[in-house]
Amino acid sequence: RMQLAGVAQLTSCDAQTVLAAGQKLWRHEGLRGLYRGLQPSVLRELSYSGVRMGLYEPIREMLVSCKGGSKEKTSPLLIKIAAGAFTGAIGSLLANPFDLLKVRMQG
Repeated sequence: RMQLAGVAQLTSCDAQTVLAAGQKLWRHEGLRGLYRGLQPSVLRELSYSGVRMGLYEPIREMLVSCKGGSKEKTSPLLIKIAAGAFTGAIGSLLANPFDLLKVRMQG
C-alpha cells in the first residue's frame, strides 16, 4: 500500500545491495537509526508469541474436553491444528497494534 502511494520514492535509497543500504543507514543515522523500531518489534513478538504459546495448551485441552476426550498428552491432529489456528488468530489480533507501530516507526 505504501509503495502504491509513492512512499518508496520519498526514501531516496539508491543502494543496490543490502550491505550498501546498511552502510548508508550507518553513515546518515548512526546506531540510533539501526535500532529504530526495535522496541515495538520486541513488544509485538512478545505479545504474539506469548499469547500463542500461552493459550495453546488450555485451548487444546478445552477442545479435547468438548469432543468428549480426557486430558491426555496426545490428541488428534485436527484438534492440534484447530488449537494452533485459534491461538494464532488471537495472537495476531492482539499483536496488530504493535505491528502497526513497528511499521510506522521503521518507515
